[in-house]
Amino acid sequence: MAAIILSDGVRQVVLENVPEERPRSPVGMEIMPDTSGLPVLYTKVPGLIEIPVTGRLKTKAEALVLAAFAGENVGLQLSERDGTLSVGWRVKSDPAPEVRRKDGDSADYLCTFRLWRLP
Repeated sequence: MAAIILSDGVRQVVLENVPEERPRSPVGMEIMPDTSGLPVLYTKVPGLIEIPVTGRLKTKAEALVLAAFAGENVGLQLSERDGTLSVGWRVKSDPAPEVRRKDGDSADYLCTFRLWRLP
């Protein structure tokens, strides 16, 4: 199943049909000597990590929870499709998440938003 889960510990949103490859910020690297002169690879981490997310929600209730996550600026845990769990994410409120009803007689909602966290 190509789904990810966003949760604040009480409420959760299951996003389906999330693209397998989501763009990631490139990590800068630099090789510098340590105090003994041996080379060490240092990574430059950006001040803010942002990832775009697109997917499909099954219910209007989940769409409302997603909007609440953005409005409340609440800390979330993100469960990726491979089971990787990371914490400290927030739904970016500017620009606001775009949630619209899928065309036709489907009850699904299509959404596009950005997640952010400090490294």
